Amino acid sequence: MYPIKQASNQDAEEILALTKLAYMSEAEIYNDYTIHPLTQTLEKKESFESILC
Repeated sequence: MYPIKQASNQDAEEILALTKLAYMSEAEIYNDYTIHPLTQTLEKKESFESILC
């Protein structure tokens, strides 16, 4: 069993990759790969900070 812990900024890269995987099927359905979750970058740090708090 894995313990659940709060994510930190160090986890941002993995969270971004997981988010992109999760939204890829939606992008394929609508043939739109410009939806926000797929265009998000690590440089847009403020969006990660709002998720992690």
